[in-house]
Amino acid sequence: MGAAPLSPSSRTNYDDADRDWAFAVGKLARLRPYVFEIHAESASGMIALSGSVVSEDIKDVIEEVFRDYDPDARLTNDIEVTAPFRSAEHDDDFGTAEARPKQTVVVDRYPRFESGQQPSLGERFRFQVDLAQDANDQPPFRMELPYDWTTVSVDSQIVSAHLRFAEGADRRKIVIERDGRSIAALYEAEVVGVTDDGLVEIQAVFNCRGRYSGIAKSSFKALERKEAQREAPSAPAAIAIHPAATSPDLTIQILSVGATKSWIWVLDAPKAKSLGKPGRSEVVELGDAESFATDLLKECPDLQTGRHQNKLRGIGEKIWAATPETFRSLYADMRREFGAAFSIQIVTDEPHVPWEMMHPNAQSGIADPDHMFMTHPVSRWYASIEGRMLSSLAPGSIASFVPVYGSGSRPALQAAIEEGQWLVSTLGAEARDPTWESFTTFWSTDIPKERVAVLHFAGHGDNQPARIRLSNGYVSCDEVNGSVKLGVRDHPFVVLNACETGGGAFRLGLVSGWAASLTTNEFGGVLAPLWRVEDECASQVVRSYLGSFCKGVPIGVAMLRARTAQRNASATPFAYVCHGDVNARLG
Repeated sequence: MGAAPLSPSSRTNYDDADRDWAFAVGKLARLRPYVFEIHAESASGMIALSGSVVSEDIKDVIEEVFRDYDPDARLTNDIEVTAPFRSAEHDDDFGTAEARPKQTVVVDRYPRFESGQQPSLGERFRFQVDLAQDANDQPPFRMELPYDWTTVSVDSQIVSAHLRFAEGADRRKIVIERDGRSIAALYEAEVVGVTDDGLVEIQAVFNCRGRYSGIAKSSFKALERKEAQREAPSAPAAIAIHPAATSPDLTIQILSVGATKSWIWVLDAPKAKSLGKPGRSEVVELGDAESFATDLLKECPDLQTGRHQNKLRGIGEKIWAATPETFRSLYADMRREFGAAFSIQIVTDEPHVPWEMMHPNAQSGIADPDHMFMTHPVSRWYASIEGRMLSSLAPGSIASFVPVYGSGSRPALQAAIEEGQWLVSTLGAEARDPTWESFTTFWSTDIPKERVAVLHFAGHGDNQPARIRLSNGYVSCDEVNGSVKLGVRDHPFVVLNACETGGGAFRLGLVSGWAASLTTNEFGGVLAPLWRVEDECASQVVRSYLGSFCKGVPIGVAMLRARTAQRNASATPFAYVCHGDVNARLG
């Protein structure tokens, strides 16, 4: 590693410059095996970096070291990547899948939040986030890595209602090394608030190569003593990192901060770093999200065919207006730069608003705007649940449950019956006994020996409470619990083609509803409608989706084709919400 003619004397902004310099030098020393040569020169408030390293990841981390050391300096980074092990950038075009390595290993690391100082209101607070080898009170982050991996870089972005960061200072990289060591992400921010209990609450949102990987949470007590005391974490979601997975082109993370009426939007677009406004996060006040969504959607089930699209565009424009300017600017720039084909992943613990339905308005500057989910491959995932967002789904059988109802208040659904028959004749599905007993034992005590890839239901359903009706009774989402083993074993994709089964509601702080219950129990994805749908059109949507998905078409693309094909028929295709990795495919 070449000489770096910098010293603490070149710093003017920190009283503890010696400590900062020691931290920077120590971090650079850890990078020595991956650096051929580094030069850093400082003059007139500028730091100039040059040299050569083995990967884009290491280049970015070195830049972060010097930005952390002197945030006010102007920095130029002319470091060359001369022998990359694995580039941090994707070289493939939009929508092109990367090959999964033939051999992988599973590596567990544990999130760790540490600080050597006390957070104090109005003062600067320094802390670090790491993914360490030693177990602690956080659940492990499970990473599936190439068998010959050496290092892997994970983006860590801090979300907190109690901290104010300088522009760009809320996002750093953690470098994980094969020998068990790691290089933590260091943060500094102003403490602008605490909870009633005197806590500074922090969420770390992790992304690996542009793909959402999970969240860890912790908090620090603001106490008048030498060191801050870290509180036990609050049920963070377990994650899995798949560096070989195909990353979405735009990830939208919508996370609660403080009270549930405040939401922070965190955006990640690896190929659009120069687009949009500076910064990739913004807090919005949404009010009562459930009431907002209910007021928007309450008329949707009764929209008249032929007149539905104008009304739905109005709803979409209201959703667009509720998004932050940071998002609208980035999205408009990406549309101009890349067209309308890029994929979008939504990750949220706000379960009510169908953000996928947003429609840019006339002031957006977007040519020929349309609903997001009629333009892009898009899918969503719940952030505040345990369970993994799988990057691929294993092939297997299709199990179909289609009740034939008798007379009464819930008549037979002829199109649903024909849908089940089509799955059997065209896709080779197995028609299962559509009783409560058969359905509930199928996923718990009577799981077939053959792997199940798709679990399909077509029939009646309700949203309040969230339940589906079998031939002899109801199954509610609350029955998806620890006794359900099918998700853990096979991770099948679930299609619930029933009225009003896609929505969710908060119960005691946990996301509820079918999608949350199923994905919490490790089902690979869920497709379900938000409101009452028309039987015939609903059947066509599901046939189109499954026809593509079962041929290996990614979730987001398959759903885009299914929606657009039926959009003129009725409001039904607008009702469907898809949960899962937007780029995941069967096979």
